[in-house]
Amino acid sequence: MDVSGFDDWHAEAYPRLVAQLTALIGDRAQAQDVVQEAFVRAWERRVDLPTRGERDAWIRTTAYRLSRSVPGGDCAAGASSQARCR
Repeated sequence: MDVSGFDDWHAEAYPRLVAQLTALIGDRAQAQDVVQEAFVRAWERRVDLPTRGERDAWIRTTAYRLSRSVPGGDCAAGASSQARCR
């Protein structure tokens, strides 16, 4: 993927992912940080990223996994023991 293609993908997918992660973890600023980190990782792997649909799945999965490491992320992401999330 070239720089222009990556920029177009980022511009389209970033707002959607931020909205999804904000709903998941409850903090927009943290969601923005998580999604940006996912895109940094995508940039580092841009040559090997799969086709469009798979690329969207990859970035969503990466952002979801990263969200589990932020405060509240594990609870919002369906932690197995909800008692520790209260």
